[in-house]
Amino acid sequence: MKLWALNVQFRVLSPLFLGGADQAAELREPSLRGMLRFWFRAVDPDFRLSESMVFGGVDDDGDGRQSAVWTRFDPLPQSPKTITWRDIPKDRFTEGSGKMARNGLVYLGFPLGMRGNEGRTAIAPGTEFNLRITFALRSDRFTRRHFRGVLAALWAFGHLGGWGMRSRRGFGSTQLVSWGVVPGRVVPAEHQEWLADLKTLPLLGAVTSANEWAGAVGNTLDVFDDWLGGWPNAPDDRHKRWFHPHLGETFRVKVDGQGFRSWEEALNRGGRLMQDFRVLLQPDYQSVKDHVVYEMRTGGAPLRQTPTRAAFGLPLTFRYSSVPGGRAVMFVPFLQNTPTDRHASPLLLRIIMIGGRYHAAFIRLVAPMPGTFPAAQVSRTHRALAAPSVDVIDTFLNTIR
Repeated sequence: MKLWALNVQFRVLSPLFLGGADQAAELREPSLRGMLRFWFRAVDPDFRLSESMVFGGVDDDGDGRQSAVWTRFDPLPQSPKTITWRDIPKDRFTEGSGKMARNGLVYLGFPLGMRGNEGRTAIAPGTEFNLRITFALRSDRFTRRHFRGVLAALWAFGHLGGWGMRSRRGFGSTQLVSWGVVPGRVVPAEHQEWLADLKTLPLLGAVTSANEWAGAVGNTLDVFDDWLGGWPNAPDDRHKRWFHPHLGETFRVKVDGQGFRSWEEALNRGGRLMQDFRVLLQPDYQSVKDHVVYEMRTGGAPLRQTPTRAAFGLPLTFRYSSVPGGRAVMFVPFLQNTPTDRHASPLLLRIIMIGGRYHAAFIRLVAPMPGTFPAAQVSRTHRALAAPSVDVIDTFLNTIR
């Protein structure tokens, strides 16, 4: 067996709510490994052929394989600082009062303040940790393409992703700071040329503008295409895996041009951009209200089309205090064989650093849109609604400056 390893250093940019059953914050290797597997699938169109070689498991031929990539955290010099939802100075961002109150930070992190999460702690922003990636190569079947897939997954996680609770909405953003061979470890001669790939992928901690950051992401995706092949524009028999969120042709990234001195300000800004946009969406408000009135048999009209804001994720609930006696309306995926009430949005929000300031970045993955595939339904009606009439995520991204 040939063993050699990389050190990969990360920095936490926004509170990382990651813990076990006791809700105490800790770095959990299985959780990070799960995120690396997610991003490996997102970058490699042929992940079904290569995933078991990298992460272990059963391949398409039914053969079991041990993982060729081992991961572990280096011990921290001291226990990381932790914070709770109550410690975050979020009230200073509230504008307005009552039903008209707006607060982007609360909007993004509302489950963290709900009952049952009071004791949950987060690893504080600024914490740095080192992940050791060991390549345990038992045969020549682990190729440079597999190695490049691992690097691409690490890069994507450290620039586009996050982990922990509410990671799709800006919490747990983690920046890739540096990577290199573990000192003192000898890389086999036949793998020496692989190390050049580390320098091919740019680490974006030194960029100075939002446009430069977004452009560097686009250039890096071109490298992924050269290394791993491009994604098809639509699913076919060979690419049923297309339905896993990925970085295909319609992938988009938009960085808010306004930078801040603190992660709280940047995350509040990202939340307000989403909150303000969703509040103004029409005709969602009126069409669902008409449905509530129709169910009360006092007028209105039945709902036939999924609200456009379903693209931000299901379940989606509407409540109307202006309709006395009206029931809340919840939209969930329409799935008969595997019922679920959840369908995540392909839109991610994360915090990034540009020129020493925090920015909100919006990432649109290529994936089936909630309310489109599968269709949505009003909960428990067992009737599929028509897909939304517009791509509201693209509309939203076009508002980011």
